Amino acid sequence: MDFHIGNACMKLICKMARQIGKDIYIEDFYVFPVWKETPNNIVTGLPEDADLKNLLAFPAWTNANGPDHFVVCIMMPLRREMVFLDSLYAEHESGFGDEEYRAIFRKIAYQVDHGTWSEKTGYDFPALPRQTRGNDCGVFVLMYTLSMVCGIGFQFQEMDIPIIRQWWCLLLMEQFQTDGDQYFTDSVPVTPLTGQQRPPSPDF
Repeated sequence: MDFHIGNACMKLICKMARQIGKDIYIEDFYVFPVWKETPNNIVTGLPEDADLKNLLAFPAWTNANGPDHFVVCIMMPLRREMVFLDSLYAEHESGFGDEEYRAIFRKIAYQVDHGTWSEKTGYDFPALPRQTRGNDCGVFVLMYTLSMVCGIGFQFQEMDIPIIRQWWCLLLMEQFQTDGDQYFTDSVPVTPLTGQQRPPSPDF
């Protein structure tokens, strides 16, 4: 997934969060990869009230285990809870594919709140959707983040990814008035999600 697309989608998630009364912060996709090289700058961009946010999300690109891959860390500062989410979690005994990032996330959490944080991975969510093929990790990161923000559980599966991609594309074109919006909407062969509904669940 292109970083520009990822940032645009995360901006929409922030908007959705405001609509349900949640105050969240999502880090820029372009920022996190440089933190491995410049660790002293890790927390300089965080909002001053980060410890009061309902949720902090840190999408990260990694190649620690081979091909390019996206993961995300979700923090709930008010509960001092940190969730490491990786769509390939089942391939790693620790449930997360980049230990260097895990250490960085822990450092961020400590800077946000010096208390003791609890930690979870995909293994702590019995029905967490996981990736078994393809290059869908970016979509998984978006849906993991959206699901955590909305508190609706992880109501999608890998088989739903094609229609979820359509939903995000339509939503982006509507919100940012992309050229070709009407043509694409008219040409979709199935009843499209127009951004006014929630993302598709397994029962969609």
